[in-house]
Amino acid sequence: MLILILGLVEDNSLRLRFGQSKTPYGFINMQSSQNRLNLDRDDALNSGSANERDLGVFLYWAPVKRRKLLSDLVKLGLKGSGDYGCFGYGIYNGQNANRPEINNSLHQVMRFSWPFNLGSQILEAGAQAYQGKFTLPNVSSGVKAISDLTYDDRRAAASFILYPKPFGIQAEYNVGRGPEFNKITDSIELTPIKGGYVLLNYQARYKGHIIHPFFRYTYYDGGKKARVGCPIL
Repeated sequence: MLILILGLVEDNSLRLRFGQSKTPYGFINMQSSQNRLNLDRDDALNSGSANERDLGVFLYWAPVKRRKLLSDLVKLGLKGSGDYGCFGYGIYNGQNANRPEINNSLHQVMRFSWPFNLGSQILEAGAQAYQGKFTLPNVSSGVKAISDLTYDDRRAAASFILYPKPFGIQAEYNVGRGPEFNKITDSIELTPIKGGYVLLNYQARYKGHIIHPFFRYTYYDGGKKARVGCPIL
């Protein structure tokens, strides 16, 4: 996987990423596996960007002070997302990672997230949205679908993170429209999607060890577009 990063200003507060990279939609999708508490991604947010990555070009901006805070959130073990800017905009294939563009209609995504100190706590609030056309990779025999297998694919989400010092809260919710299998009509239809999660966590340090228990509740009403037949979850 080749990624090219081009700084547009001397301090790299404004930069471009070319190649197969994370699509800036959702805080949990921006987290690397080594920084994420739970072993699996959240279906409600991750169903919009399976594997979290796609081929495209992405513009990121963040002031130097915010870039340092984003970096510190990872270095201090507070389960940050890493430095993907406070503002992100991207144009990408929209067919998910390791798949070619097949409908000649690129996706667009935009994300704004702002981490800040509030007393002894660190909070981060964000909003993001994307839109495009998604072509189903394949359809099971006998299932009805649009002739070109191409559906509108659009979502918007809000994020809130209270970093664990020592108590933490992570919550995201998204709404939109996408392909979903309807078992009554035996067809794949364009339907509304909605869902999100709340994750409660606590961080304690004892004799060089980190104890980080958590609880996560997830709700998602919608299809998984990257799976055969767009099953309902």
